[in-house]
Amino acid sequence: MFTRVVPDIAKTYGLDVRAIGNVQKGYRNESYKLTLADDKLVNLICFKREHGIVDRIARADAVSSHAAAAGLPVRIRYDERILKLQENSYAGIYEYLPGVTVAWEAYTKKHLKLLGWAMSDLHTALQTMGADSPHLLADELASLNARMRRYFSDDNVVRALREKLSITLSFDVFDTFEALIVHSGRLDGKQYVHMDMVRGNVLFGGADTSDRWQLDDIALTGIIDFEKTAYGLPVCDVARTLAFLLVDCPKTRSDILNYFLNSGYRKRGTAKLENRELIAPFVRFFLVHDFYKFLRHTPYESLENNHHYVRTRDILLEYGMISITDK
Repeated sequence: MFTRVVPDIAKTYGLDVRAIGNVQKGYRNESYKLTLADDKLVNLICFKREHGIVDRIARADAVSSHAAAAGLPVRIRYDERILKLQENSYAGIYEYLPGVTVAWEAYTKKHLKLLGWAMSDLHTALQTMGADSPHLLADELASLNARMRRYFSDDNVVRALREKLSITLSFDVFDTFEALIVHSGRLDGKQYVHMDMVRGNVLFGGADTSDRWQLDDIALTGIIDFEKTAYGLPVCDVARTLAFLLVDCPKTRSDILNYFLNSGYRKRGTAKLENRELIAPFVRFFLVHDFYKFLRHTPYESLENNHHYVRTRDILLEYGMISITDK
């Protein structure tokens, strides 16, 4: 999408670029590794068109800068300027973090422990960040819940789910979620949290003595993409990542909880996780939201070929959130 204009963007920033790496595409952005004339590596991030993206970028930069000041390996700005490319589309130059993403399917118990450890330390670091007029996570989640409620109340959707997928979703879940979100918004202990510590936003590499998070030969070398950061309970951050792990990581539920939450977050990390009773209900919320996204963005006829959809559906069936119905 932005590949053709990368050289022009680099010139605008005054960068002497020797090589441009392949594009890495994310939900909200495209990332290009730039090798400068002095061999320094930087990341050019081009943000896709989205209403309110400037505020998201500024919030993400502020949170990641606070984490970096605490000594955590997170992606921060190389150049403070934000370049406007076109309406609601922007670019920025960031410091380069070493490492690669690892597919959920390839996660070992070491990866899970490192992930929980890093999240815990990140939560500790962000506890000290101020929050004047914060962007509230509860508001974000309430908006997602309202969106899902509208979608699943559509008669055409109800009919298509029944006729094409043989599925019925209990509409009462959205009242339950609304009460959960309101309750969470009233609790103490809120702070800025990442809310997208998933496969594509966590970097791993071979362990070096300088790495903060390392187990034997593996290190978690960086956390990137803070665009979904919001002010809320750390337990919601834990639940968001757990929902992905339960679907995509080929380990038992008990192993995932043990390695990520107990051996990683609690044993090795520095944060104390409050409101643990909210983990399970928020995992259910995020699973239903992921299920909703599959339905919104994939033709129903193709869903059975999507392993992630099938796993999400099967877990929701197990939890009693959806049921099989006659066509």
